[in-house]
Amino acid sequence: MNGRHNGPVVIVGDSLLDVDIDVDIDVDIDVDIEGDAGRLCPDAPVPVVEGRTEHHRPGGAGPAAHPCAMERV
Repeated sequence: MNGRHNGPVVIVGDSLLDVDIDVDIDVDIDVDIEGDAGRLCPDAPVPVVEGRTEHHRPGGAGPAAHPCAMERV
């Protein structure tokens, strides 16, 4: 499809593989932090995390978009 389409998608054929669809999505990187939090920050009610490790993973629409993109490969 060329251009923007804000209405419902009508499928003509047996599957989505017969149709090209452009989708605008928002993909973020989520960061999970692990560590020990023994006190609160004096400036705001948030924990102070010490000895931390970070794990990055797709966020936003990324986890939903990945299987759709892999099916087209």
